[in-house]
Amino acid sequence: MFGDWGHGICLLLGALVLIARESKLSNQRLGSFMEMLFGGRYVLLLMAIFSIYCGVIYNEFFSVPFHLFGGSAYKCQETTCSDAHTTGLVKYQDTYPFGVDPSWRGSRSELPFLNSLKMKMSILLGMTQMNLGIILSYFNARFFSSSLDIRYQFVPQMIFLNCLFGYLSLLIIIKWCTGSQADLYHVMIYMFLSPTDNLGENQLFPGQRPLQIILLLLAVVAVPWMLFPKPFILKKLHSEVILLLATFFLLFSLEILFW
Repeated sequence: MFGDWGHGICLLLGALVLIARESKLSNQRLGSFMEMLFGGRYVLLLMAIFSIYCGVIYNEFFSVPFHLFGGSAYKCQETTCSDAHTTGLVKYQDTYPFGVDPSWRGSRSELPFLNSLKMKMSILLGMTQMNLGIILSYFNARFFSSSLDIRYQFVPQMIFLNCLFGYLSLLIIIKWCTGSQADLYHVMIYMFLSPTDNLGENQLFPGQRPLQIILLLLAVVAVPWMLFPKPFILKKLHSEVILLLATFFLLFSLEILFW
């Protein structure tokens, strides 16, 4: 949820200094703290870039709103209004090009709106990261020719993750695009507690209830698929290897005995 392009720029400058002096610092004896920073210089660089990106979305510069793309798209409803945060606003120009409109700052809805936005952004970015990690595990398993990891690790993990949290990410995007008032907390909770009940005002699209039931069943199936087959198969393979070695040792011993 961290996103502030002012702090992000400071972090970026620090990471660039470490990278620019990489050859010199790598030959020096550093303290434990500096060694940790130097070892993670590229991680710090990525953190800074992502912080700047999210900070521009949240329109936060050292926790202060910044009119980076011009003024607000809204103005006071009354011509005598001098404070746009206490009187109703009307839209008078195009939507703010990128990120949060500055008029949200200081309003009564600022905290709930920004907390909700940051939480949803965290879910979307976290889902992207977790899917990337699982996809990389597939390429690792393929490189080492481990079909066992692909069948009983990669596939059920992808199914479980995307049937639950991938579906939640889809609901977030649909809610943003449609302006629905559906409560996603209730949608996800009652997807487990009462999957067959009518969704009512929490329905975002036609066919949502049967889709949720199918996704829930797939997620339930993926759990034992992910946990149980691989250990038993590995145990069976290990037992076969032990039996083969024992047989070979016995035959070798008999051959020596009768030589």
